[in-house]
Amino acid sequence: MTITTSPPNYASAFCPACFALAGIPSGGVDIEILSPSRPEPLGVKRLYAMPIEPYNSLLFNDIIIDESLSTASLNIAPYARRLLTPTPLCGLGAGLHIGAGRTATCYISAPAGFRSESVMLCAGTEDAPPNTLLSAAPPTVRIALGEFDELPVTSQDTVSAVVDFSHGGTTYTDLSIGRRNAPGILSAVVDTDAISRSFSALTGVPPEELTEFTVRLQLSESGFTDRTLQRRYIVDHNTQTGRRLAWVNRFGAVDYHTFPTADELRSGGSHATIETSSGPRTVSTASRQSARLLSGPCDVLTAEWLSEIFSSPAVWTVDGSQFEQVEVAPGETTISPTKPTTIAITLFPISPNISRKF
Repeated sequence: MTITTSPPNYASAFCPACFALAGIPSGGVDIEILSPSRPEPLGVKRLYAMPIEPYNSLLFNDIIIDESLSTASLNIAPYARRLLTPTPLCGLGAGLHIGAGRTATCYISAPAGFRSESVMLCAGTEDAPPNTLLSAAPPTVRIALGEFDELPVTSQDTVSAVVDFSHGGTTYTDLSIGRRNAPGILSAVVDTDAISRSFSALTGVPPEELTEFTVRLQLSESGFTDRTLQRRYIVDHNTQTGRRLAWVNRFGAVDYHTFPTADELRSGGSHATIETSSGPRTVSTASRQSARLLSGPCDVLTAEWLSEIFSSPAVWTVDGSQFEQVEVAPGETTISPTKPTTIAITLFPISPNISRKF
């Protein structure tokens, strides 16, 4: 039994990711789907060969069935999805981190020592393109002191992250985010407090005077810088009423954005009653609050990026390095190419506050 085709690395776990096998025994074979991160198999699938047409041997004029032509296909994506539990990395602090639960590494195994190479699938609805930022965010974004951001990237070799900022006509470079040699999907966690302290140490001015900076990711292979990716940040000093969200984007990485204002807060509730011999009786009540956030005027690129929140499988509110998962009400946005667009997001807590009354 041999593998004729394997899923590519960084393929989406929400699309078919198939191993094509040849030489399947006529009675079938049990294939285990495994992961290096789990002691037990993710699942077992029994495969049977696809029907093949017998052919005539010209030499002996008899009918031959060649089992080496018997093929089958195994889709490992449903099993890999069990390993996907992406969360924000802001709690880890500045640095280059591998996000646990954002990828799933799997391989298949069969009796007699048969085993495939490991394949890494991603948590996005699209395949993760190599050597590029896994985000549809615009090249320049706004961020406040005390906030975090992530620059996720696929890398084949080494990633270095540096921060550039200017003051008094001089450009300074901060290397504190670090360097890491770990092929896979890495995220450079941007900590604005740490960057502002470095800015102050290098320039001699207060951290609050930092107005903008650029984070550059240098992707190296065999010791040579192959590609540089970057994002420019404008420091926003007026976000007292803002609400920062994080969400799983279409590549399976996590994006962040601060909505400048909460338009309104709503409260609602419900109760359940039963009929008793003495009349109706309330047995439980539930209260729930919602918040409506407005993005302010956005250009087309920003509006398209923020619209991903409506279809994201996981959204969190973020306060510094702390985050809490929330629900997002269904919504849609009409994006105009000729005038700014405002994105409105309504949030709910995952579970209502429940009380009981007897």
